Amino acid sequence: AVWNVDVDLQWLRYGSLTDFNEWSADVLHPSHPVDLVLMLVRLSDLEAAHPELHLTQKSDESVTAEAADSPINQFLRGLEQYDAISTAAPLVILLCPCPPVTAARFDAMERKMQSKVDAMRNVTVQSSNLPVGLFEQQFTAAFYDAIADKRQHSPYTQSMLNVLSLSLCRQICRLFRTASSRKKVIVLDCDNTLWGGAVAEVGPYGIDLAPRFLALQRFVVAQQQRGMLLALCSKNVFKDVREAFTRRRGDMIIDMDQHVVATKVNWQPKSENIAQLSKELSIGLDSFIFIDDNPLECNEVETALPTVTVISLGEDFPESLLDHEWVFDDGLKVSSRGSTTHATTTEDHLRTQFYQQNLVREQLRESSSTHKAFLSALGVKIVFEEFNREQGLEKRSASLTRALQLHHRTNQFNTATTFAKRMEEVALLDYVDAPDHTVICAHVTDRFGHYGLVCVALCQLERVTNVLRVDSFLLSCRALNRGVEHAMMRRLSEIAERTGALSLEFAWEPTERNQPAYAFFSALSDVIFAPKHYHQCKEQLRISTAGSWAITTDKARMVSFLKADNSPQSKVKAVRWILQLRSGQWLRDLAFSVITWMLSSTILPSWITQLLKPSVARRLGGVRSAGLLRVPLRDRGSLEHFLSPALRDVPSVNNIVAKNADTNDDDKFRRKARHQTKLALVNHLHEEAPRLHLVTVSTLLPAAPQQSNEVVNVPFSDAATVAIGSRGS
Repeated sequence: AVWNVDVDLQWLRYGSLTDFNEWSADVLHPSHPVDLVLMLVRLSDLEAAHPELHLTQKSDESVTAEAADSPINQFLRGLEQYDAISTAAPLVILLCPCPPVTAARFDAMERKMQSKVDAMRNVTVQSSNLPVGLFEQQFTAAFYDAIADKRQHSPYTQSMLNVLSLSLCRQICRLFRTASSRKKVIVLDCDNTLWGGAVAEVGPYGIDLAPRFLALQRFVVAQQQRGMLLALCSKNVFKDVREAFTRRRGDMIIDMDQHVVATKVNWQPKSENIAQLSKELSIGLDSFIFIDDNPLECNEVETALPTVTVISLGEDFPESLLDHEWVFDDGLKVSSRGSTTHATTTEDHLRTQFYQQNLVREQLRESSSTHKAFLSALGVKIVFEEFNREQGLEKRSASLTRALQLHHRTNQFNTATTFAKRMEEVALLDYVDAPDHTVICAHVTDRFGHYGLVCVALCQLERVTNVLRVDSFLLSCRALNRGVEHAMMRRLSEIAERTGALSLEFAWEPTERNQPAYAFFSALSDVIFAPKHYHQCKEQLRISTAGSWAITTDKARMVSFLKADNSPQSKVKAVRWILQLRSGQWLRDLAFSVITWMLSSTILPSWITQLLKPSVARRLGGVRSAGLLRVPLRDRGSLEHFLSPALRDVPSVNNIVAKNADTNDDDKFRRKARHQTKLALVNHLHEEAPRLHLVTVSTLLPAAPQQSNEVVNVPFSDAATVAIGSRGS
């Protein structure tokens, strides 16, 4: 069922589980590295070598569970030894069901083992109730074969063996699940999903809260506590749904105010409502799970939104239905030393609250006139937390867990995706402990609540080059466009200044989803991009090539969000404008522009024109004919501006130049430039304009074939610039 996975199957003798050295010898052997260890254990085998021969024997439950030398305690001590080995692969224990007549005796033992293993970080346990529940959903026969157990030591029927094989495949598939692929939103129907019956017909006290409905509510609330969001989507009247949650609050597991982030209770197609939820929450549809009992509604959503995961409950669904859905499984991080990818953080618990607060923030943003006014009303505050070798860091620090979570989940503002996705807890601890290495975290709050730890930067000082290299720069999407990235840049400049670094260098790896990070760096005028490979187009190079963004320490210190009004450059411009206004220079320039326009438009009498021409020529600093030619060019801005249509597709001198210039392209450009010049001249000829003698200016365009220059009579107009006198040019 799982392809391209090497599996080594070994049988353990009776009683070997109590001897740690025996059962761990192969899985911990350095010459046989493994990524995952799956152990199928039947607790009844711990009590007796052949439990099938002692089915009627009664054992003292207290002795079995509490004795220090009991098999279960010996096995647990072995698991603790395994958990303490940092290089050990994740160990998953799949508890297999005991014979039905003895199952009650081993329930206490299983509960004790579950509680002990929950405290371990590299060992997990799957309850025996899970395969039994899946078997009972599919089959009506018994899973235990007493005859085969006595004759062949094979206690299960073939159907049960198939269920156990499926459980093994499920655990193996967890190796390929990543934190970024985890679903984020569960959209729930109400009638016959969260409760039995239609609330609009039977009222809040008439709905059925049978164990299967409460089990579903309990399951989704557990997912919400781990960081997922819950939303309601029901074809109903909102008042009725609200009343059901209010009147039956004490009987339900779900609290509408505490657990539900958004509701879509109306009569619109559910696919449209889910698409609207995706826009409101700014979460992709591929992160949504839709749960409904109606197969027609499930089919409608599945057809309209194929990226949404749809779970159809059907009628009389069992209590453990969602326990068997693989989509809710966490990934198993290979060699992650504890699999911290699914560790729950404070931000996970507060995620629903944050999105509820964010809806209020959006209302404030829509009512604000500008984004600056919106941020001012928010009152964003940032608190930095810094870790390095001198300060140290506790192994189970909440900030470390959240920082590692951001490395695995952040996609949009992530400067080094591969580096971040491969980051593990041990590697992060080693990074902190290394000399000249620093980890910076940013906690953000505003007037509506706490964003949590949303920004992380990993940097190291390169003493040879005096550069502070930022290996990883991450910002959660919940804090984008709040100025956090700019504040982190200034904080990094402080570290660079403190350590003597002259510049900062940010590692850059472009992906399809980290455009916000690219937009941030490309918007900073003082940042220089250094690619690893050269391409023809500079803009294409920045987007498609890995490299680094570099900025000097003093420039990084001045980076700020919405700084245009208070920047030193704007202040200098304002001072210059005031000085120019006071000097009266603007008035003289205005008068000269008016006179120049009147001369070029020929609306003045000829005697006035003759009087003004010498003055205009002297101001322009040239001879009469050349000076008159310069007047229109001055009005248009510059000759470069006039020729801009011809230069539109030509790369600037700052672009990267290819090693071998293309002669054909140069000739093509020359012809195009000449043609554009001619068109500009012809389009602005005027028959009634005075005729002037224009001399060829050969320096304006690339040299043409040598031909005799002539004096050409052409009419002068306000837009005419240069006429080339060479025939055929």
